[in-house]
This record gives sequence, structure tokens and C-alpha cells, in this order.
Amino acid sequence: VVGGTTSELSGGKFANGAITAAMQYVMNWQGGGESAQESNKGWLFDEKGEELFMRWLNGSGETLITNGGSWGEYMKANQFLTNQINLALYGDAANRLGSGFVNLTVHGEIQNGYSTGYEMLHGTHRGLGDLSIIGFAELLSTGGYAYNVTVTWNDRIDPNPIYLGDRVRAGILNTIFSPADYDVHISWQHSRDTRYTGGN
Repeated sequence: VVGGTTSELSGGKFANGAITAAMQYVMNWQGGGESAQESNKGWLFDEKGEELFMRWLNGSGETLITNGGSWGEYMKANQFLTNQINLALYGDAANRLGSGFVNLTVHGEIQNGYSTGYEMLHGTHRGLGDLSIIGFAELLSTGGYAYNVTVTWNDRIDPNPIYLGDRVRAGILNTIFSPADYDVHISWQHSRDTRYTGGN
């Protein structure tokens, strides 16, 4: 669920030290009553990180699908991700011969760790569609392109079985709760004007 260093290969989201901290968070949340639960806020996770972790821990396994809203604003605020999207659009513009539909798939990768939603997501899941960029590019009178696209981060929140620590600690959490892996599809709108004229 958090900061998988090999997420590009497997989609895993756990890091060895991260789940230990998460267990401490859970013990405080479970055993300390409402005041302890309040004290957890901001201790390990930001709001979106807590949402991802608790959704896994609660065990519904229900896919998270969002379009715009608070998740959209959250993803748009990540400059690392925005730069990757713009780079993909510039690459498309450099080979484009005129206005038309856009349908790109790239691998998205942002911060690694376990305290924020960004770090828990870390890398898109190739088997679920990676980072998809779909929309339209309009040729401008200046020679560049105006892109209006929907970007979707496709991912899975799950332990990384490569790490023994992940397996052991996830197993411990399974004795207390009934966590369940789940898929994530977060979409938002992105607009960009490029400087490329396209074609050769």
C-alpha cells in the first residue's frame, strides 16, 4: 500500500519500513479511543495517504474510481507528474501533422515513500493501463497545439511480495484486520499549449 520501490515492475506499494510505521499508526488508532485517533491525523499520512491506507485496511477491496474533485486537484498539484504529462504531450506534438485525437499511454512515477498519497501511489501499474492521456489536440494559428486531455492514473494498492518484511508485516495486520488489495483509477483534466509545429 505504501511506497513500493519496485512498483514499476509489480505495482506493489509497500516498503519495508513503511508498513512498520503503519502498524504503529493502526495500534494507536485501534487501542487509544477517539482522542488517539484524532492524534493520528497528520502524524504519518496526509489526508489522501490516510484515505488510501484505510481503504486497504478496511478490506472492502472496492475499486477507487474518481474523476476530478479533490483527487483531481490533488494529482494536478504534483509538479513531478505535471512535468511528465507535459513531456508526453510535447513528444506527441513533435510528430503530429494536424489537429486530432490524442491517445497516449506512458508510465507515471512520482515520489516514493509512505506518508503522502503521492508516495503511496508512486508508480502506475502497467497491467491496469499505466498513465493514460486521452483527448484532443487543436492546431493553433501560431503553429503550436492546444491540448485538452483527460489523464488517468491506473494503479493497485497492494503489498509487494518481493520483500519478506512486507509479507510478514502484512500478515500481522491480517490477524487484526481484513485488509484487501484494490485498484485505483484517478482521472482529471489537463490543458497545455505546446510550442512545437509538428511534422517534418
